[in-house]
Amino acid sequence: MTSTHPNARPFDSERALWARCRAQAEEAFGMEEEASSPFGSRDAARELAYQALEAENRREASSLAQRALAMDGECTDAQVVLARVELPSPRALAKQLRLVVERAGARLGAPFLQQHRGDLWGFVEARPYLRARMALAEAAEKASRPLEAILHLEGLLAQDPQDHLKARIPLVRCYLASGKLKPLDALLNRDPASPFLAWATILAHLKDKNEKAARKALEYARQLNPNVEDFLTGRQKRPRKITPPGLPGSPDEAVVTLALFGELWNNDREAIYWLFKQG
Repeated sequence: MTSTHPNARPFDSERALWARCRAQAEEAFGMEEEASSPFGSRDAARELAYQALEAENRREASSLAQRALAMDGECTDAQVVLARVELPSPRALAKQLRLVVERAGARLGAPFLQQHRGDLWGFVEARPYLRARMALAEAAEKASRPLEAILHLEGLLAQDPQDHLKARIPLVRCYLASGKLKPLDALLNRDPASPFLAWATILAHLKDKNEKAARKALEYARQLNPNVEDFLTGRQKRPRKITPPGLPGSPDEAVVTLALFGELWNNDREAIYWLFKQG
């Protein structure tokens, strides 16, 4: 459960889980781990990696990640942070992250991954692997490799059906980008009140050449948030500052919705032209 304390950091819940694991280990063995032991070094590296993930700028994140890797060269979170900072090219980043994911998976072991498939997020030691796989999927998508991204996003959902890392959103984008409309159906019906899924439904119907269904979906999407259409068609300027996630039906929500699509809607000229014709 995420802390609501005003000074809470994003990874405080994981810090608490690791502290509990340490206390249980100390109780079981009747002794405290020395700070200089490999286990202690991994703990220190993990904390630096959390700080790197929480850092507000790239320079600070890079410095923290490097310090973490100096203490534990196999710190997965630190490897991901450093790769993201040092490799701006999506293709180069995806190539490096494939190695990070492979090594993280190997450290957990195939039997562990198979045994806990479907509940992997419940094991705190597996979370860096899941985060690395999500980072790889994001890099593959940006590198215009939607099929590779789909492979990892579907894998993440199989390993963590509760979707703590929100893999379903990029999976919807990748299904649309690759024309995989059949598996997309199961995702589009998950949350009827989601403007993102409503506008993804319109795009899916247009790609399927089903204008009647697209018009019906547009009517519903307009009810959820008419600002999305106005921003897409240029009838309304997008606000410079927003307060995510935004109230339902608000311009802020519409901007957040379009941000989730990336360039998918804007780059589809046929869909935009169709939208203009709907008045």
